[in-house]
Amino acid sequence: MLPWQREILSILGITNTFFEITRPTAFAAREVPQPGYIIPTEFSEEHNSFLSCIRPEKMIRGKKTYLSRKNIEKTIQTNEEDAEKILRNCGWNVIYPEELSVREQLREISSSEVVLGIEGAVFHNIVFFTGLDTKLYAIHRENNENYVTIARRKHFFYKRIDAGRDGIIDIEKLAYLLKYDCLDQHVISDDDQHRLLCRARLARIAQSSMLCGERLKNLLLSKDRHTCSPGRMEKKKECRSSHRDDTRP
Repeated sequence: MLPWQREILSILGITNTFFEITRPTAFAAREVPQPGYIIPTEFSEEHNSFLSCIRPEKMIRGKKTYLSRKNIEKTIQTNEEDAEKILRNCGWNVIYPEELSVREQLREISSSEVVLGIEGAVFHNIVFFTGLDTKLYAIHRENNENYVTIARRKHFFYKRIDAGRDGIIDIEKLAYLLKYDCLDQHVISDDDQHRLLCRARLARIAQSSMLCGERLKNLLLSKDRHTCSPGRMEKKKECRSSHRDDTRP
């Protein structure tokens, strides 16, 4: 395992022995539990309770932190360096999460009053907090409901803002939002239309070789797709059963 994977297991207190299977192997029995998380809409309270193991740092009033992706191999926004210059001029701290340990990332996030970053995997880390007063803003780049689902289950402040498109950050708009401290003016609503866009995106992924997802695709495009939306309890058991064989935990 990679060092950050070992660190996460250590944070969660998981010390089980891992066995690497290198040849066909028979088992007398196996137990497959219900998934604690179903992409992109279901996050059980039991799973949330297990993952919530980190107490947040004391917030430093006025501390604003930007989570940069500029130095990672898979660059998302090509002009992020220009955005960093504006952020620094407005008094923001710019950090590169991949250069920090998981615990260091969590300390930087929870000690900040406001955190901004490009929508992406770095926001998964909030699942480890027992609570969080930090305001989290993500520059929208794709229709991905996972971060909204996590924030809702944990009752955290998480908003996506419209300040970039097609791999380009809108520098002029970002500069205005930072200068007048009005990120909330361009928040993207988490309404039913957005959720349907998220389902459509996941259905397109299911058509690729990444997933053997004919059943998943059919479910997401069916008339009953809304029944797995956060806050909806109808047919919950049926949704879990339909997803279980086609998604990864």
